[in-house]
Amino acid sequence: MYSCCILLMVSLLSVCSGIETQWKVQEFPNPIYQVEDCGRSADVEKSWICDPNKVISEQDVNDISDKLVEIYTNSRCNCAMCINNRTGYVVMVAIMPKMYRIINASNSMSDIIQDARVYSYYLSMYWGSFATCKQLVLLLVSRDDGVVYTLTQMDARRKLTDEMITKITLDNQKYFDGNDRVKMGQGIKSMINKYGELLRKPSTE
Repeated sequence: MYSCCILLMVSLLSVCSGIETQWKVQEFPNPIYQVEDCGRSADVEKSWICDPNKVISEQDVNDISDKLVEIYTNSRCNCAMCINNRTGYVVMVAIMPKMYRIINASNSMSDIIQDARVYSYYLSMYWGSFATCKQLVLLLVSRDDGVVYTLTQMDARRKLTDEMITKITLDNQKYFDGNDRVKMGQGIKSMINKYGELLRKPSTE
């Protein structure tokens, strides 16, 4: 049902803040219902991006949020509900300093990959219950774990394949090779831009 792609980055030291820096998946805020907990301003009604620790700048979060809405508005997934309602693919973004490990505690590449996969799956269940057409794309960025991970549901994978995600992730690796919040914001925007281009393409089926 799900597909995913991962990029491992250099390991970084955690930056302390006044809130959690290592997030359990069930405690990470939902940007649809917990907008302010996700670091957004009170005048934002709902969102599809959550950055509670402000890993990237507020301006970058706002820019990414606009891009996510634009993808939803200007793309069309393949089920009858999307076609009839003239809605499209839902891309959601979770940004955190560090994910709470669900399965493994070691820092081996294989264990981190496994944990990122499971973490993304559970987060997609908490966030994406409304995605009845299997049109969800979830981008997970866990800075101190050194991971950028994209999960796609079945319908989204028709246009955003594993091979495409791998290439896009590797093409943007330079933005994540260091603890630079400006570059990380640029990298996420670049990936979302490319995802949007692919998801907006007319279906060939």
